[in-house]
Amino acid sequence: MEPKPEKIEELADLYFKVAGVGKYENAIHIAVSVLLEVDCFLTLDEEHILKESVKRKVQILNAERGLKTPIFLKSEEFKP
Repeated sequence: MEPKPEKIEELADLYFKVAGVGKYENAIHIAVSVLLEVDCFLTLDEEHILKESVKRKVQILNAERGLKTPIFLKSEEFKP
C-alpha cells in the first residue's frame, strides 16, 4: 500500500527538525522507506544520514510511533 503524502511529510518534518537530517529531500526518502517498511536504506550521504546521532534519533522517533527503522548502509556495505 502506498503511503499517504501527509504521513510522509509528517515523518520527514520530524526527521529534518528533530533528528537532524540535514537535507529535507533526504528526510522525505527516509520517511518513504520507513512507511514502506523496507529492510535496508542504502545511501552514500555520510554527512546527513549515516551519522550515528542522526540514525539513533530516527530510530527513537520511529520507536515512539511503533515504526520499524531500516538498517542504514553505505552501498558498498550491502550484501544481498
